Amino acid sequence: IDSYSVLNLELNNRMALAVKEANESKKKSCRFKTLRKKLKKSLKAGIKDFYLFSPIEHFANKSELVDRQVTKKKESIYRHINFFQSVPINVYPLGGTIKVSDHFIAGDKFSHFFNVGFTYYKRHYKKKRKLERIVNFGHFTEVTIYGKGSSGVYSYSDQVANFNGMRFWGRVEGVGIDPITGNPNVELKYFDCVDNKWEQIRKFDWLDYVDSAWDEGVNCNAYRTKKFEKDVILAMEELSSERGREITCPNTSTDQEYERERLKLVDKYGDFAYRLLNLPGLDY
Repeated sequence: IDSYSVLNLELNNRMALAVKEANESKKKSCRFKTLRKKLKKSLKAGIKDFYLFSPIEHFANKSELVDRQVTKKKESIYRHINFFQSVPINVYPLGGTIKVSDHFIAGDKFSHFFNVGFTYYKRHYKKKRKLERIVNFGHFTEVTIYGKGSSGVYSYSDQVANFNGMRFWGRVEGVGIDPITGNPNVELKYFDCVDNKWEQIRKFDWLDYVDSAWDEGVNCNAYRTKKFEKDVILAMEELSSERGREITCPNTSTDQEYERERLKLVDKYGDFAYRLLNLPGLDY
């Protein structure tokens, strides 16, 4: 079942609540820092953005309104990964997969979008650091604290969610240029000051950000060691036999479909594809 509409409604409700709370604040009217603070409380987690689940990830993983597929480790591609290869995979349940329009994404992508995306926004739009430095910072965190260094899995989809989260927060403030559309974020902003009160002038839509690169079945993971990768491939082969259908990465139904999707994503992410995408056949 598609949870796209439910997640859109939840985001817009939270944004409306942030506007209401900002307008009720005793601070100066239409003070952006007040609005951003209320949005952060509703959407992201932690002071430094790291390690914590965002409220939206919690909603996506727990709400009865959101349909999700939860896979046990023994039924997953990580069935052969032992404790020494990855503590998190063996200690914590695997996250659910949620359908957003035509895309299947893991719940942790919402924390990457809001939490790490906020860090990207601060570094790029506020501190004026170049985008190349920003995506390289994301690569460093995925090699160390988030990915290979902890779970043993480097998720390119996490990088895509981080990048798009930066775009979201840029539109929240209406600063800088959107790196995908090339439009000034002031033209895409969600809020404006009307009669000394904040108003939401544009609805949030997940499809402004989510695409097939968020799907780890399309934008394939990389792994800490060759042994780790071989164990994942072995599990895919076993699951293909057990389920009577081929399970691979990428999991597109035909070579033609995959090629169309690959070209579309490469065109979209342009100069940053080398950090954000792991698509077989991709020539950097």
